[in-house]
Amino acid sequence: MKIKLNVFFCLLFLSVSSYGNNSDEYNEIIQNLRCLVCQNQSLAESDASLAKDLRQKVVEMLSQGKDKNDIYEYMRERYSDYVLYEPPKNLSTYFLWYGPFLVLFLALGFAFIKVKNSKLKNINKKKNFMDNLQKSKDSSLFSNNKIILIILLLLPLISIPVYLFSSDYASYKIKYFFADKEPIVNVKIQIDDQITELISGEEVMFVYARKKSGMKAPLAINIVKVDILKDTYFVRLDKTMNMIDGFDLSSAKEVEVIARITKYQTAQVQKGDLLGASIIDNMLNKNNISIKINRVFNNE
Repeated sequence: MKIKLNVFFCLLFLSVSSYGNNSDEYNEIIQNLRCLVCQNQSLAESDASLAKDLRQKVVEMLSQGKDKNDIYEYMRERYSDYVLYEPPKNLSTYFLWYGPFLVLFLALGFAFIKVKNSKLKNINKKKNFMDNLQKSKDSSLFSNNKIILIILLLLPLISIPVYLFSSDYASYKIKYFFADKEPIVNVKIQIDDQITELISGEEVMFVYARKKSGMKAPLAINIVKVDILKDTYFVRLDKTMNMIDGFDLSSAKEVEVIARITKYQTAQVQKGDLLGASIIDNMLNKNNISIKINRVFNNE
């Protein structure tokens, strides 16, 4: 009997210890993963339905013995590097990580060469021949000093756009420019006069499209700052504004487009949000719809 009790307590201790370790690792993982439908929120902070599903997926993978690196890789392959708060080190992000150090190294190198050349020229000025040569160089538009000075001035100007174009945001803007954007939904949004009185000017407007039936994750989403003086907005949704690879406007025929004004700036609908919606029964390459925001969400 005593032996059985000892075995029981040992198993109980190991179980609690394992739970504690998994709990710590779970909290760390959901803090380092981005909510795909929220504005600058981690999975730990978000109440969105998609965030809840991803948190459950993390729990399942931990229970299967997967570690945090396996989970990060799974999320990255499915939702792209955007889901990770810390971008991975690969060929597309090397300059993002090491570019500033490279620029600093080159700038210091040019500065060192400049100082060294200046000292040599001061020594050579003692000789008449070198004085005359120096004067001829000074009169030249493309003298060595001026070339080095131009390079030092141009280096930051060149490095800044190179750095920007190596970032995720710039890569997204370039891909967006060349990407196939159809289907496109042009949305005219009008705010009812009674609803306008409820706006303080600190809200944002989420405009998103989702399937009329089935999975409710956004097919496309756009976020607009609300101006207290405006009652009409023109917003565009297109194929590139999806949150999940392969799940975009081209994957649905019947679509519900929702405009939601909120002061909470989260994807989850909150009490007091201002809502309007419209249905597209047959998605075309170009769609024009109107939405009137005319009701207040009260958890109904």
